[in-house]
Amino acid sequence: MRKAIVIGFLSLLLGNLNVYGEGVSDENPVSGSELEYQEPEVVNENLDSNKNLNNNELTETPTETSDLGSKLRYKEPKISDENSEYHEGYPFSHWAVGINVGLYGYGLEVNTHLIPNIKLRLGFNYFGYTFSRLKFDYEFDEKANGYFIEREGTAELTPKIGFVNGKVLFDILPFETGKFAFTTGVYIGKNGLTVNGITYDRNSGRPIDTPIYFDDGIVIYPDSKGNVDATLRMGNIVKPYFGLTFGRAIPRRSVGFKFEMGVIYQGNLKLESNSTGNSAAVDRANDELNSGMNELPNTIQNLLKLWPMMQFQLTYKIK
Repeated sequence: MRKAIVIGFLSLLLGNLNVYGEGVSDENPVSGSELEYQEPEVVNENLDSNKNLNNNELTETPTETSDLGSKLRYKEPKISDENSEYHEGYPFSHWAVGINVGLYGYGLEVNTHLIPNIKLRLGFNYFGYTFSRLKFDYEFDEKANGYFIEREGTAELTPKIGFVNGKVLFDILPFETGKFAFTTGVYIGKNGLTVNGITYDRNSGRPIDTPIYFDDGIVIYPDSKGNVDATLRMGNIVKPYFGLTFGRAIPRRSVGFKFEMGVIYQGNLKLESNSTGNSAAVDRANDELNSGMNELPNTIQNLLKLWPMMQFQLTYKIK
């Protein structure tokens, strides 16, 4: 009985080995790769999420870093040729020449760049005009033998007006690339109305030195030889200027246009004469001129010291 139980147990055991060991027999040998040890797969939700998180960080971080690098990468500012004079210019790096015409005559200018908001303008203005020669007769009293005798004289006079001025001006731009500027500086030169001529007795032709009185209060004093050389000096030699400018001193392109308006402070009027021995007559004329000026209202006196300025200018950019 015991023997039968042992034999049955062995039979059962051998049968199970055949079932689970199929393919391990010599008929069906198993390759080494199939028998290679494989680590069991562990399913863990937390581990998978951490792995995904780590993968995302590894894949996304370089992208973010690359984007940040591109944002932080320094880029050289692009400056167009048109605006280069305002951004990259150093003193005297840009030049232009111009011609102008206005109430101070016509002239030439040389303009240059100092700093982005200030331009320097150097030049001169000239205006001259000679009027037709005036010839007229007048009456004067001449003292002879203790008596005043009325005589007739003739004057031949040539009036000339002349403005000759150099200038040093600065255009101050409120906006670096704008066309509008405040202009200030000085004009240096002499402006005046000159009268040259001679006076003589109409009958005898001899020179006479008696004053010539005009209806509007002007008095001309000839010298002892009958010569007239008088100048009404219109203000001082150095004359401050302030104005407004519309346009660029140095154009962006080759050619530019400017308009300017302002006022020049000239100062007081004064009479001068180059005639020899005529200083006393000039002093008398200046006294009468000042006396007449003082009779005017203060507002008119101040306005006569100013000269309005308006001019147009065409400029050409050299550099």
